[in-house]
Amino acid sequence: MNQYYSVSKTAGGAITKFAVVYLAADGDAEVTTAKTDTPFGIALEAAASGEKVNIAIAGRTYAVATDAAVAAGEPLMGIASGEVDTFDEAAGAYSFAVALEDSPATDDIVQVYIYGPQQSTATA
Repeated sequence: MNQYYSVSKTAGGAITKFAVVYLAADGDAEVTTAKTDTPFGIALEAAASGEKVNIAIAGRTYAVATDAAVAAGEPLMGIASGEVDTFDEAAGAYSFAVALEDSPATDDIVQVYIYGPQQSTATA
């Protein structure tokens, strides 16, 4: 069951369903490329560049886990290719969601709860 707040943005590039996205300087949604991108939310469908895409910005939805190490209750960050991984508190990294279930394998869809971006206070 999905229970989320969502908004519609223009895709600044190809976006896959359940990808973590950030807002580029022009306001378009783009797939995260690094843990230091400020996550805006999770795309609820795939979109081509220039198309509108609905993005969950708070609440319960799904995301693609980068590997089987994601466990229920762990804070998550967006990484390359728009996947989620366990938050590692590196300088500049953002957590933005918590896993609601374990990821049994690489690239599995997992249920998450988005609470919004929180930047690590760790120093380099």
